[in-house]
Amino acid sequence: MLPGCHDKRSMLINYNYARFVANFPFATSNTSYKSLEPLKERLRKIVESPSSDSTFVPQFEISIDNLTRREFVRVDDPNGNIFYCREEGDDGADGQIFVNQPILSKDCADHRKKFPRTTEAYGIENGATATDCVGISYVEFRVPRGSAEKIAEFYRVVLGAASAVVESPGGKEGGFDAVAVVACGTVKEDGRPAQSLLFRESDEDIPPSDGHHVTLYVGDCAKDYEDVFANCHQCGVVWINQRFSDKTENLSGARKWKQFRFKDILDLETGEKIFELEHEMRSIEHSAFPGYLP
Repeated sequence: MLPGCHDKRSMLINYNYARFVANFPFATSNTSYKSLEPLKERLRKIVESPSSDSTFVPQFEISIDNLTRREFVRVDDPNGNIFYCREEGDDGADGQIFVNQPILSKDCADHRKKFPRTTEAYGIENGATATDCVGISYVEFRVPRGSAEKIAEFYRVVLGAASAVVESPGGKEGGFDAVAVVACGTVKEDGRPAQSLLFRESDEDIPPSDGHHVTLYVGDCAKDYEDVFANCHQCGVVWINQRFSDKTENLSGARKWKQFRFKDILDLETGEKIFELEHEMRSIEHSAFPGYLP
């Protein structure tokens, strides 16, 4: 899952074989690390000696999870995003494999030329080929009260995704919030997905979309992808983002580009929009798919 909007205040994080630019409005994500010690050391150095061209210094705290009694690091950025960083095994992310996604490296002349400031500030170095972070286990969005069941139904019916609604601590006065859990990738024997999109009901004002997006690869074959396109087309949610060349509005275009977009998550009974989040839906035959074999 990769959001796709850049600005000077964005936090760029090198994951193992992945690059994540955080510019969601008030989103929460969970990342899995082999060890939190290098991360804590880097954060302390940034706070103590910020670089001269840095437009912000991230705020972070180290604490203990009340449920697992395990340590985590929380990092907040100026966009309102929250990052929870946990050691591998604390969040169900064990064994995730991310391949063929480049990471920024200070040792790469091409990276230094194309992204000079970002590479200098965030690139790995000294011959490293991977980072100590193994991946993103979930991204969470705040959605209106009463919408979790409808969002889960949308993903289940339109995209064919495994989804459920759970009650999670975090509500007002020690109460619980309804959270729609949408499985991405492999679902393990214990029922936990390797990655998830989470939609937590909230009483807070939901900010309008600012153009961020997630990329999802569909199914096990091209037919699965085409079936999802047909469902989205029938719902009337297929959408063209004029900023990009993949202007897909029919099946032939979806086959040509091996991807299409939609942004409205609907109440399937009324047709009303519940939440806006741009989705870049790709076939596993897309050349950017981690397991793509030309």
